[in-house]
Amino acid sequence: MGHGHPGAGLVEISIGSDQGLLKGHRLEVYRTSGGQSTYVGRIEVVSTAPDKAVCKIDPKFQNSNMMKWDRVASKID
Repeated sequence: MGHGHPGAGLVEISIGSDQGLLKGHRLEVYRTSGGQSTYVGRIEVVSTAPDKAVCKIDPKFQNSNMMKWDRVASKID
Protein backbone atom coordinates (compact mmCIF):
# COMPACT_ATOMS: atom_id res chain seq x y z
CA MET A 1 0.00 0.00 0.00
CA GLY A 2 1.38 3.38 -0.89
CA HIS A 3 0.24 6.87 -0.04
CA GLY A 4 -3.28 7.94 0.83
CA HIS A 5 -5.20 10.89 -0.49
CA PRO A 6 -6.82 12.25 2.69
CA GLY A 7 -10.47 13.17 2.46
CA ALA A 8 -10.84 11.71 -1.02
CA GLY A 9 -11.21 8.06 0.00
CA LEU A 10 -8.33 7.09 -2.31
CA VAL A 11 -5.11 5.14 -1.84
CA GLU A 12 -2.16 4.48 -4.11
CA ILE A 13 -0.75 0.97 -4.38
CA SER A 14 2.63 -0.12 -5.73
CA ILE A 15 1.34 -2.53 -8.38
CA GLY A 16 -0.17 -1.47 -11.67
CA SER A 17 -0.95 -2.37 -15.25
CA ASP A 18 2.35 -4.26 -15.66
CA GLN A 19 0.96 -6.76 -13.12
CA GLY A 20 -2.39 -6.97 -14.95
CA LEU A 21 -4.44 -4.49 -12.93
CA LEU A 22 -7.25 -2.77 -14.79
CA LYS A 23 -9.78 -0.09 -13.84
CA GLY A 24 -12.65 -1.73 -11.95
CA HIS A 25 -10.65 -4.56 -10.39
CA ARG A 26 -11.41 -5.08 -6.71
CA LEU A 27 -8.71 -6.02 -4.22
CA GLU A 28 -8.82 -7.08 -0.58
CA VAL A 29 -6.52 -5.22 1.82
CA TYR A 30 -4.97 -6.91 4.83
CA ARG A 31 -2.34 -6.17 7.46
CA THR A 32 0.22 -8.63 8.81
CA SER A 33 1.56 -8.43 12.33
CA GLY A 34 3.14 -11.07 14.52
CA GLY A 35 2.61 -13.74 11.87
CA GLN A 36 -1.13 -13.09 11.64
CA SER A 37 -3.18 -11.37 8.93
CA THR A 38 -6.05 -9.01 9.67
CA TYR A 39 -8.63 -7.98 7.08
CA VAL A 40 -8.63 -4.19 6.59
CA GLY A 41 -11.05 -3.62 3.71
CA ARG A 42 -11.71 -3.57 -0.02
CA ILE A 43 -10.49 -1.17 -2.69
CA GLU A 44 -11.41 -0.71 -6.34
CA VAL A 45 -8.93 0.38 -9.01
CA VAL A 46 -9.86 3.74 -10.57
CA SER A 47 -6.69 4.38 -12.61
CA THR A 48 -3.45 2.59 -13.41
CA ALA A 49 0.10 3.29 -14.46
CA PRO A 50 2.65 0.58 -15.29
CA ASP A 51 3.98 0.40 -11.71
CA LYS A 52 1.16 1.80 -9.55
CA ALA A 53 -2.58 2.28 -9.29
CA VAL A 54 -4.98 4.64 -7.56
CA CYS A 55 -7.84 2.89 -5.82
CA LYS A 56 -11.09 3.98 -4.18
CA ILE A 57 -11.78 2.67 -0.67
CA ASP A 58 -15.13 0.86 -0.39
CA PRO A 59 -16.52 2.12 2.96
CA LYS A 60 -18.92 -0.85 3.23
CA PHE A 61 -15.95 -3.18 3.70
CA GLN A 62 -13.56 -0.94 5.64
CA ASN A 63 -12.70 -2.42 9.05
CA SER A 64 -9.93 0.05 9.92
CA ASN A 65 -7.91 2.88 8.42
CA MET A 66 -5.56 1.75 5.67
CA MET A 67 -1.88 2.22 6.36
CA LYS A 68 1.24 2.52 4.22
CA TRP A 69 2.52 -1.02 4.83
CA ASP A 70 -0.82 -2.81 4.34
CA ARG A 71 -0.91 -5.45 1.61
CA VAL A 72 -3.39 -6.28 -1.11
CA ALA A 73 -4.53 -9.79 -1.92
CA SER A 74 -3.27 -11.22 -5.20
CA LYS A 75 -6.76 -12.41 -6.14
CA ILE A 76 -8.44 -10.01 -8.57
CA ASP A 77 -12.24 -10.05 -8.88
